[in-house]
Amino acid sequence: MHEALKSCGQLTEQLLCLSRINPQQISDEQYEEITTLLAKREQLFAVLQKPSTDEEKAYARKIMQESEEMNRNFITIKRAIQMKIRDLKKKDQSTKRYLGYNTIGADSYFYDKRK
Repeated sequence: MHEALKSCGQLTEQLLCLSRINPQQISDEQYEEITTLLAKREQLFAVLQKPSTDEEKAYARKIMQESEEMNRNFITIKRAIQMKIRDLKKKDQSTKRYLGYNTIGADSYFYDKRK
């Protein structure tokens, strides 16, 4: 079996495990690891050759099935991240609006009429 195909299979298995993480619990380190592994896997795709033996074909099919599941999981993770970003933006906007009512402008003065 080609070394590139084995490496691709190992990276796919690692990515599949990472893709099964609960989207609400994914950390920045895990996100960086996913990005790194995807980049390595993409580089391997450039050097992969067409499987020639039945064993290689079966292994390639397995990789394809794992890739499909991984893609579905990553889409779910992506949606969760997008929702987090959207929620943070809404919170930021509402905080800015709320604080806008409590700030005193530089041109505002308070006159005390009592003597």
